[in-house]
Amino acid sequence: MTTSHNHVAARFAAVDWGTSSFRLWVLGASGQVLAERRSDEGMIRCAEVTGFQAVLDAHLAALSVSPSLPVLCCGMVGARQGWIEAPYAETGTPLSGLSGQAVQAPHPARKVMILPGVAQRRDGPPDIMRGEETLILGIMDGTAAVVAQPGTHSKWIETDGHTITRFSTQLTGELFSLISSKSTLGPLISPDAEFVPDTPTYLKAMDRTLADPAVVLEELFALRAGGVLGLTSPEAARATLSALLIGAEIALVRRRYHKTHVRLLASGTAAKLYGAALSRAGIAFTLDDAESATRRGLFLAARNLGWTE
Repeated sequence: MTTSHNHVAARFAAVDWGTSSFRLWVLGASGQVLAERRSDEGMIRCAEVTGFQAVLDAHLAALSVSPSLPVLCCGMVGARQGWIEAPYAETGTPLSGLSGQAVQAPHPARKVMILPGVAQRRDGPPDIMRGEETLILGIMDGTAAVVAQPGTHSKWIETDGHTITRFSTQLTGELFSLISSKSTLGPLISPDAEFVPDTPTYLKAMDRTLADPAVVLEELFALRAGGVLGLTSPEAARATLSALLIGAEIALVRRRYHKTHVRLLASGTAAKLYGAALSRAGIAFTLDDAESATRRGLFLAARNLGWTE
């Protein structure tokens, strides 16, 4: 997808380069979006097929940006299997200093910098993130908070308002994908059913899981049996699977953090599903748009590099 405007005032290109997605924005001096591109050319495709430089150059050429326009990237492009590894910063590192640990990609004609992720080696189980730290930078306001960020690998991030102090990752999204496509439940689950989180099916499954997360394994097989016996529709099975996995995640963090308020960093369907789950669990939340936070985080990091002047 392409959106383009006059970018005479462009200062840099901001890129969120994930495992399976690519998003690029040309930003002005105050962070305004002057042009953008999106595709499914994520890290996996670039590493295995196209190469990173070719993908980036093609998108920039489509927008006719200046050959001297610098590019700042975050996400899996900086992983070991990405374009070039950007070593992890440690928990407790001021996020305002992330740009100081950025690594330059081997582009022959353009400055391309990649922000590091964050690693947790102490104060909790080993954990890692790439890209989420940039979103946290984008919403930081000096106030301590617990931030919920749904995704393939959902993150629950504790911040003191300046640093990421501790975080944990749940494989909720990945498990949903695997179970609904590659398990014995897969043929009984609608692959593309759309549902809203206030349906009785979703809410009842959510309530059961929040009351006792240990029932999830049993409930998962009940989905298979219900499908075989014709008692559960493929659409209801999909909604129930989502509720079971998200409910187990919310039940865990509710017990861990004892919080009555969190910041939910999400967009689209994820915002609706997790918003409903948090409300059902008695946890109030403030919703922050994930895409806007990514852009702002990249803008702040670029400003620290002196690119927005």
